[in-house]
Parts: sequence; C-alpha cells; structure tokens
Amino acid sequence: MASFPPPSPALLWVEIGRASPDDASLWTMWTAPLADGGALYRTLIVSDGFASVAVELQPQRRPPMRTIHKRGGRLPEAPVEETLRAFLGAADTAAFTTIARTSTPG
Repeated sequence: MASFPPPSPALLWVEIGRASPDDASLWTMWTAPLADGGALYRTLIVSDGFASVAVELQPQRRPPMRTIHKRGGRLPEAPVEETLRAFLGAADTAAFTTIARTSTPG
C-alpha cells in the first residue's frame, strides 16, 4: 500500500488519523492549531484512482466549521506523489490565505 507524501512543514500539521491497512480507501487527516485557539483540519482521500483534499476551519468562538478549500481529480498512472503534493500544496496555500485574512485587524 502506498504512503502519502508528508504534509508541508510550513503549517504545524499533526496527523490525527489514517486508514487502516485493510481499508478500501486511503485517507489521512491532519490538524493545525491556530494562534486564536481555533484549528484547521486537512483531509486527503485516495480511492479508485481519484484523490480529494479538503481544508476546514474551526474558529475558536464563531461556529460553525467551514470548508475553505476542496480539490480533487483523477490520479496519473504513476507516480502519484507529485499530484498529491500539488493537491496538498494548494490546500496549504488556501489555509495561509485564510489565516492571513482572518488575523488582519480592521
């Protein structure tokens, strides 16, 4: 079973779950704490030649959780790692943009 590429070190992503070896789909979930007490959640799912990544923002005081990025598509025959890195990189860019926008005073 292939492993996912590691998450970007730019955000302090901590893995909080992954598929077991006998699962039909591969998935991994990470969280990154935010300075204001909120958190980001990033999920990567790979199944049947497709991949999907989503980032959700859970604010400290303003519910509800909201999706800030979703991307997915068919994976190439090989190697898939480059495509997965691109999906995760786009997710990180969306996370950075959201953090910058929500932490700017005014």
